Amino acid sequence: MKKELLRLFLYPLVLIFMVSFSFAAKIHLKNGYTITGEIISSDDTSVTIRIPVLGIMKIARYKITKIEPPLEVSPEEKELKNEIIEPETPEPKAQEPARGAVLPQQSKTKSAVQKPIIADFLGTRREKKRASFYLSGGLTDIDGGDLNSVIRDYKQLVNDWNDNYLTDYSADWNEFERITNWKAEVLVNITSSFSFGLGVEYLNSKTQRGNMVLNDSFSWREDWGSSYANCTSTTNSQFAPQQELTIIPVTFNFYYFVPIGNIAEVFVKAGFSYNLGKLEYNETYQSDTKDKRDHYSSDDIYLYTSNANSAEEGTYSYSVKCNETGIQAGLGFDIKPFSFISLVVEGTYRRVNFKNWVGSGNDIWNWDEKWRFDSDTEYSTASGNDSDDWSGRIWYYELYDSGLDKQYGFLSLHEEAPEADDLTKNVRAAKININGFSLRAGIRISF
Repeated sequence: MKKELLRLFLYPLVLIFMVSFSFAAKIHLKNGYTITGEIISSDDTSVTIRIPVLGIMKIARYKITKIEPPLEVSPEEKELKNEIIEPETPEPKAQEPARGAVLPQQSKTKSAVQKPIIADFLGTRREKKRASFYLSGGLTDIDGGDLNSVIRDYKQLVNDWNDNYLTDYSADWNEFERITNWKAEVLVNITSSFSFGLGVEYLNSKTQRGNMVLNDSFSWREDWGSSYANCTSTTNSQFAPQQELTIIPVTFNFYYFVPIGNIAEVFVKAGFSYNLGKLEYNETYQSDTKDKRDHYSSDDIYLYTSNANSAEEGTYSYSVKCNETGIQAGLGFDIKPFSFISLVVEGTYRRVNFKNWVGSGNDIWNWDEKWRFDSDTEYSTASGNDSDDWSGRIWYYELYDSGLDKQYGFLSLHEEAPEADDLTKNVRAAKININGFSLRAGIRISF
């Protein structure tokens, strides 16, 4: 009985809603809402609608974006609409309300939903200023030219002697591979894409002091007919070379920037440089030699023993300079987190060949000697010190070892070129270069 009464009550209600909504109009508002009901009346300023639940409601015309189905428009309204054309606002989806911050607009009667874009904000700050100051630091790989080839040759010579003559030499001498590279540069921006820069760099590397140990021991017999001597000689020598290379390039570079997004750029650069070079060589050395001779008569009767010992130590050094032009080119990337600061990473290839190293050198040493003719006499002694100074240039030459049938390169400071002969070959001025790649990171400050 209750179910039948419920059906009797619901059927008319559903029928009323179906009939009312089948003839209902839809009014779309600018705030995204849609109102459905029966339009009772309308004029130039408002539309009156009956809503089944809320009753009669008057809606101002300026709040309405669209009415479905469209109302019949009077000739006066058509003329007014032809004069005032409002841009059509897309219909928002009721089930997906607008997200993001609500920003106030110019009109007091309008509001819009808009999501702020960070890239747009940063992009407005990416405008280039007139000039910038660039500081960076990193490492440069260099070829070195004769400077490194001589070190390799000397170490090879030591290995060849040990293999062929069973000596016990050792050679610890590092090549120039990576040198520190500091840079300061002022860039002038011609356009947003083109700039030129005037800068100065400082390249410096000081090798660790090497250690060369050459220990020899020989035995032989000297025969004079009525007597002879069994002789032994032991020599312990070592020298410790150290080199410091300093290059100061004055650079002029052209830059071309390609933007990536709003706050980053890739750039290519190319230019030339004038390079001030300085090479300093410092070597400490010492040598200790002991000779012993046991004398015998021709019938092998021991006669006496003579000794001669000597020791020497000193310092050999020179300082030479050379200036040369060069070229460089590179590729880099910078990102601008602030309006006046850029973080920069760049790689550069440099080509500079130095060919005329000129300077001065000196050799300072002291020595001690003692000897005796037989074991029954006291040692005689002598000592002293000396020095030698000269000017010249660094020469490269190769010494030929006939036993090994190989040539090995050397560098030394001479006033004149060493004379070429059967043992000294390929004499020429030394060629030292800093050809290689550098990788630097730094900061660019715009002003």
